[in-house]
Amino acid sequence: MAPDVSVPANFGRHHIGAPSHGNLTFNMKEGAPIKANSIILSLNSPVIDNLTTSLHMTSVDVEDFSREAVDCFIEASYTGELEEVNVGNFRDVNKMSHVFEVSWLVAKCQEFFVSYLGKLDRESSYDDIMFAVEEAIFVMSALKEKNFLESITLKINSTFYFVSQRDIILNQLLSDLKTSTRFQLDACIAIAQSDVHILVQRLLTHIENKPMNRLDENSRYLLRQIDLNTCFRKRPDVHERLFTFLEDMKSACSDDYQLIFGLLERKRLGEIQSAVVPKSLGRYLNSDLNLDEVFERMSSDADVTNLYLLFEGLWLALVDLKCTFENDIIDKIKRLKTERGWSKLDHKYIDRFYASTAQPSRFYQLVKNCEELVHKPVDHSTLVTIHEYTGTQFLQEVIFKHNGFMFQLPNSKFAGKQFVFLMKPMENAKPESFAMSYYAADSIFNYSKPGKEDEYQLPNLHFALELSKSKLRYGIVPIMWCGNPTHNKAMNYWEWGYMRSSPTRPDDVIVGNKTYVPRSLYQDMSKDATCTYRLICIPIT
Repeated sequence: MAPDVSVPANFGRHHIGAPSHGNLTFNMKEGAPIKANSIILSLNSPVIDNLTTSLHMTSVDVEDFSREAVDCFIEASYTGELEEVNVGNFRDVNKMSHVFEVSWLVAKCQEFFVSYLGKLDRESSYDDIMFAVEEAIFVMSALKEKNFLESITLKINSTFYFVSQRDIILNQLLSDLKTSTRFQLDACIAIAQSDVHILVQRLLTHIENKPMNRLDENSRYLLRQIDLNTCFRKRPDVHERLFTFLEDMKSACSDDYQLIFGLLERKRLGEIQSAVVPKSLGRYLNSDLNLDEVFERMSSDADVTNLYLLFEGLWLALVDLKCTFENDIIDKIKRLKTERGWSKLDHKYIDRFYASTAQPSRFYQLVKNCEELVHKPVDHSTLVTIHEYTGTQFLQEVIFKHNGFMFQLPNSKFAGKQFVFLMKPMENAKPESFAMSYYAADSIFNYSKPGKEDEYQLPNLHFALELSKSKLRYGIVPIMWCGNPTHNKAMNYWEWGYMRSSPTRPDDVIVGNKTYVPRSLYQDMSKDATCTYRLICIPIT
């Protein structure tokens, strides 16, 4: 093992190439081998230290690297400085620093890349920009790191000049989509950000110009990874063109992805395993019932199928009725949970549920502190964010537009499976026509295969809406109790459920069948564009 010496350090440039010091040979693909000192190299590289001291090797094969890069690597190890790196040898030097685990040199290579990006401006050539993009892709593919890609994505999308060059860069990377690597595709998705229509247009150029009866793997990959809902919002013409093509495809095996994205277009829904999300359980609100009566009715209600719905219903009733309750309500909830075989509440969900307003905090604390009702914080949370909306776009997006989002459930038995959450917009100003549902996309893959119908069991999911605002605590709104669009009597003011995104909201906003929204709940919800809305879900075991 090499002595404990702090590196980088200057061991003397004049020692490079000294015959008496060169006891370690670097074997090159072409030309004479390069000699270096094993101690100096071992102090910098734990890999070389192991090769020379544990395995007693006196030579190292570096045939995959250029001579210029090897010289630069050795010089950096001797001097503690990365001075000879340039665009010509950077890739190999960076790779060598990773292969031989020279941590300080890895950091220096990162600094070089960031510095290179900082010097790019409108005078930079296309080749200058593409060097950075290609290096980012190489680092992601060969070294499994995304830090370079994150840096170049930020550079391209933060400067007007580079944004204008983005289409050219993406078209170059996808010039032959069939032979593009997955890393190139991932880089394109990252660089495009929300302008996914650029990728869809390139995809259409690829698939429309070549006769095919099924999509190739890269086309499928792009369709699976990009957010087509964003494409619809920004370029509905491109979105329609894509789905027109997919609808017209003739495929004997009924291509999986044609079905998946046909699903997002609300087609062939009858063939797909799905579940409707309840949205009108608020019949106990604004009534003359006390909390015990509300509990008794909910406990016998077939629509109240899990502990989440029961907790949310009681919480909403307390908000609306402003009544007191006895502590034995917790015992009643525990008995009902045992009788029904319900699972506990996710601790992360219950932590975020309570908004920092004048809500029934004692009831919340009693539930939160009951280990028989809530998982311990040490347990893995299964809460998943499906989609995030920002500011005032939320209500218009939810009520009046189609929404379809793919998501996964990583910390559950369904990990690795794909699901789709779909919102059907309101039709003809009728709130009851608004619908939410979710689908098991993976069940489509084996839908037509005999004996595979039960291979994937559709999970029981609970959905909610999480709100956050700068410097304010999270709050969760129980949309499954009131998920219909909300309107005033004149029907000229629209929101969704208990939302309040405007400070000029009328007092006569109603929900469902003439059920007034509890003012104490909605009055402190977000009123401006600084709020973030997250559609979340939790699998219920």
